[in-house]
Amino acid sequence: ATEAAAARAEAKRAADAARAAQLAQQTKLSAHEAELNAGFEDTVQHLEQDLKESHDENAALKTRIEKLNSQITDLHDEADVLRPAAERAERAEAAAAKLQEAAAEARDLKALLNAEEAGRAEAVESLLVAEREAQKVPGLQKQLESYKKGKTELELKVREAEAEAAAARARADALEAEKGAADAAARVYRKEGQCLRAELEEAAAAALAEGAGGGGGGLGG
Repeated sequence: ATEAAAARAEAKRAADAARAAQLAQQTKLSAHEAELNAGFEDTVQHLEQDLKESHDENAALKTRIEKLNSQITDLHDEADVLRPAAERAERAEAAAAKLQEAAAEARDLKALLNAEEAGRAEAVESLLVAEREAQKVPGLQKQLESYKKGKTELELKVREAEAEAAAARARADALEAEKGAADAAARVYRKEGQCLRAELEEAAAAALAEGAGGGGGGLGG
């Protein structure tokens, strides 16, 4: 009877230990699941916020690009009416200076767009990592499916934002090309102005010489 009681006590201790171990494992798993769930939701919220900020920044960039394009159009209109060569040279130099500023701003825009693209790529990678972690916990599978749908929509928005950024970069490159053309035109105008000044100086010198010669003949009579 004593041995049977001891055996029952031992069996009870073993069962209690097993239940305690199972409870500890379940608690650990629940904590890990809650941590993954919180991290996943936080990642999605950050990605959505980043995407909103990216759209806002792209809208601002579009406005600045449109303003630069308007300035380029105004400069072209101004260049068309430059007369004569000396005046064209002076105004072309001013236009080139403005285009220099526009090109510098365009380079800044390109750098900003590149940084935004890098940030979006990093955010998508974070989402993929969180997704892989979530797959390790069976309890998150159903929630993961809804997140996958949201991720697909988010990736579509990211691709749209990247397309807008590429278009903005193309416009920025066009501004730099316009600046190069304006610089070349300014050099031509400066050369024409120098030639015109040289011709005017020669004509003035010839007129002075002719006037001096005529005055000398009158004194001799």
